[in-house]
Amino acid sequence: MAQKLSSTPARELDKFIEDNLLPDTRFCDEVRAAMDIMCKFLKEKCFRDASHDVSISKVVKGGSLGKGNNLNGRSDAELVVFVNNLSSFEDHLKRWAEFIQEIKKQLRKLQRENTIQLEFIIKSEQWPNSLAHNFRLRSPDLDQEMECDVLLACDVLGKPVRAPAHPSM
Repeated sequence: MAQKLSSTPARELDKFIEDNLLPDTRFCDEVRAAMDIMCKFLKEKCFRDASHDVSISKVVKGGSLGKGNNLNGRSDAELVVFVNNLSSFEDHLKRWAEFIQEIKKQLRKLQRENTIQLEFIIKSEQWPNSLAHNFRLRSPDLDQEMECDVLLACDVLGKPVRAPAHPSM
């Protein structure tokens, strides 16, 4: 950091934060746009062939980018994929690796389509039985990158069902 926080006058703290701590807004906007594309793509493409009896109910953005508390060089983004049509949580655990592989396959397809403006770098498979899929989004123009994870979640509640009121009500 060009200027130390301890020597920054109080009236200049906002400027210090903007210059030294906050990530480039253009980069964050590009990452958000890429994550939106991924959310839509995963929801539309994952588990669509006949061999899968599950579907994605929703994809939720998280991580520091999703929460809005990202810092320059210290930010991450997450996509939490909610899978439904499973009979139990145990079924979800047994099929975890299958679901992660399907997500990886679909993200590789998306990578080949070149619809994302940032460099989309899928990490090597160091941990084949990982509970998440990791990749990076990088902007060579801005010389910034962000670590990203795709995580699985079990949609245990499913769609809300309105039960009729009890007759005594």
